[in-house]
Amino acid sequence: MFLNAPDSRMFGSLQWIMSEGAALSFIRGCKKGSDVTFSAERLHYDEITLKGIFHFTPQEVTKAFHLLKDNTIDVKQLITATCSLKEIPTIFPLLAKGRD
Repeated sequence: MFLNAPDSRMFGSLQWIMSEGAALSFIRGCKKGSDVTFSAERLHYDEITLKGIFHFTPQEVTKAFHLLKDNTIDVKQLITATCSLKEIPTIFPLLAKGRD
C-alpha cells in the first residue's frame, strides 16, 4: 500500500485497515516535527512493515507527471490488471502468491 498524505492522522489510521503481513510505503512526508502513532501490537504480531520512501524534488515530480499525462512514457506494460476499490481486499492474497 502506498500513502501520499501530508496529514499525520491519515498515516496512523491506516494501520487499522491493513491486513496481517501488509507493507505500507509513505511516499510523501508530513509537516516537519509531526508525530505518528502506531500500535506496537499490530506492528509486531501482525508483522506490518512501515517504510518511508524519499521521493524527488517538486520539479522532478511535475516532469514525471507530464511524461505520464502526455503519454510520453507507455505505462501499459507495467499494468498487469486493474480492480475496483471494493475488490482490493481480494487482490492482496493473490499478489502474495505471485499472481497478477
